[in-house]
Amino acid sequence: MDRIAFKSIVISDVHLGSPHSKLVEVTKFLSMVNCERLIMAGDIIDGWQLKSEEDKWTLEESMFFRVIMKMMEKHGTEVIYVTG
Repeated sequence: MDRIAFKSIVISDVHLGSPHSKLVEVTKFLSMVNCERLIMAGDIIDGWQLKSEEDKWTLEESMFFRVIMKMMEKHGTEVIYVTG
C-alpha cells in the first residue's frame, strides 16, 4: 500500500501514559504517511502519569517511537520537538 506524502505533519499533546491518550490512533496514522518534517509539540509524554508506580511504559508507547524512528531511518523524516 502506498503511503500518503506530506511536506510537514504536526502532532501535539499526545500525553503518552494518560488513559485519555489517542496513542493507538496517532501511531496508526504515522505508520501510513511519509513526511519531510514531523513536528512534535507540547506534552508528548505525560510525565505526571508515568510517575506513579502502577503506570509502566507499555508496548504501545514503544511502538509509537519505533514508528517515528522508522520514519527517520527509512524516509529521511526530520523530527522537531517543541516543548509545551
